[in-house]
Amino acid sequence: MKGYEVQTSEGQKLGRVTDVLDGFVVVELGHVLRSRRPLPKEFAHADDAERTVVVTVPREVLRDAPRVRRDGTFDVDAATRHYGLAASNRREEAIWPEETPEHRLAEQREREAEETGAEEEGAAPLTKQPPGEVERRPERVYMPGGK
Repeated sequence: MKGYEVQTSEGQKLGRVTDVLDGFVVVELGHVLRSRRPLPKEFAHADDAERTVVVTVPREVLRDAPRVRRDGTFDVDAATRHYGLAASNRREEAIWPEETPEHRLAEQREREAEETGAEEEGAAPLTKQPPGEVERRPERVYMPGGK
């Protein structure tokens, strides 16, 4: 498919195929300001006789996809989410909710709250300083030019 012309289902030219990586077709868009975007093979239908690829996603969806860097790398997870494909279709192992960074952060906050006795977010500090002992920061004055 490399070098094939990319068209919409209505026959409008979008760009050309520059590479095929990780189950994605890399499409180069634009004439002057060129950018490369990944497109899942599920949405690309090649016609070898015509040397064209017809895409079944709207032009705007393809243009809003994550960029493919110059070295040919891109965020596969972000691309699958962009096109609404399940991540489990793209990965050999599924990520369980316990393994996500959000879950680990929540567990860490729960452990810290149990250890310190503090309530969850928005709780008052454990000790309150008397009003006379509160440290005040010097006021910052904005000056144009960054000085």
